[in-house]
Amino acid sequence: MTEKPDLIIYRGELVVEGIGGNHQYEFTKDNYRYECAFIVLGEKNSPQAKLTIYQGKKVILSQNAKIIAK
Repeated sequence: MTEKPDLIIYRGELVVEGIGGNHQYEFTKDNYRYECAFIVLGEKNSPQAKLTIYQGKKVILSQNAKIIAK
């Protein structure tokens, strides 16, 4: 990842879902909301993570993600 990012959003909010470890970070910029969810406890074929982008209340992107660690 040598390219500069297209978008940087500061001051996200951590949202914890219960005690199972699932959590997400929510960021807002203008009329867009970005949710970066980390799925610790999920169904058998659940992705490790998921990105969802909303424009107003409408979902404009939803895609699974894979956590890459060094």
